[in-house]
Amino acid sequence: MNLLNSSPASRWYVLRVWFEQDGSRRVWRASLRLNEKRLHFSSPDLLLAYLDREVLHDGERT
Repeated sequence: MNLLNSSPASRWYVLRVWFEQDGSRRVWRASLRLNEKRLHFSSPDLLLAYLDREVLHDGERT
């Protein structure tokens, strides 16, 4: 499979996950990049909800 000539219906996401110190506690953070669009998430639940809409339901809004 040639990744550069993939179907226009395919999407490539780059996910980055890390922890930050917020006072005395560690806080989960993530960013998700699709082309030039970059989104930030403060919890795994928010990230998964976004991916559920975008990937499983092709961007439909509920």
